[in-house]
Amino acid sequence: MLDRITVLAIDSNHADLAETAKWMEDADYETIVCEEITSAFPLIYQHHPDVIVCSIEIASQEAWRQLRSLGELNIPVILVATQARRSSLETAFEMHLAGYLIKPLQRQELLGRIDATLNRTSRTASSPLIFRHENLTIDWKRLEVRIDREMVHLSRTEFKLLSLLVRRRGWVLTFDEILTHVWGDQFTADKEYVKLYIWYLRRKLEVDSAHPRWILTKRGIGYTFADEYTALPEDHPASTRTANSKKSSLKLNTPSER
Repeated sequence: MLDRITVLAIDSNHADLAETAKWMEDADYETIVCEEITSAFPLIYQHHPDVIVCSIEIASQEAWRQLRSLGELNIPVILVATQARRSSLETAFEMHLAGYLIKPLQRQELLGRIDATLNRTSRTASSPLIFRHENLTIDWKRLEVRIDREMVHLSRTEFKLLSLLVRRRGWVLTFDEILTHVWGDQFTADKEYVKLYIWYLRRKLEVDSAHPRWILTKRGIGYTFADEYTALPEDHPASTRTANSKKSSLKLNTPSER
């Protein structure tokens, strides 16, 4: 089971706060909310959030002072504002904030910024980011993947793709979403990249890459990582898996939308 990421959302607009909290909860983040920065500090000391998403009125000097106090706690802060001014962008840069987003927020933009922030930071040794599912283990602190306790060597891109799928497990991620998060905005027309790297991952992780159990296709849309394990038929390769059967069952199929 993955140790859940904790995100603290601060916004004086109740409707915006509720929508933001729902997005983060749907993405499987442990979500804490409050409507005032001053009310956030007891929650921070109690819950030790990994990321803070804070909406402020950039014209308010008091809001900037309080935001600076948040930043001094050594927790990455993503600023949300109703507009972007040159002066406020420069101030945010000087405060080493983890991001600057403009309202109205978009779900994928917010979750993508949180993911990017988490990729640049690590949690403490006493609370490592580890995901376990059947015989698959992902350790984000050490950037390691194991099957049956044996190391699986993934390229940087393969690891980023797997991390995205697992952290959003149960969600169907479109080709464009995957391309944006793994390769960048300039690759949004190249869905063959996604199909090729999904093929790579299945060869390395699945019992039978031709009949994947974890990385599933939503034909014409994208991919999802299965969030539940269901019973396998007796003749499925995974039901009789051994240390050697994994290697023999991997088939060099060409990339497709299987």
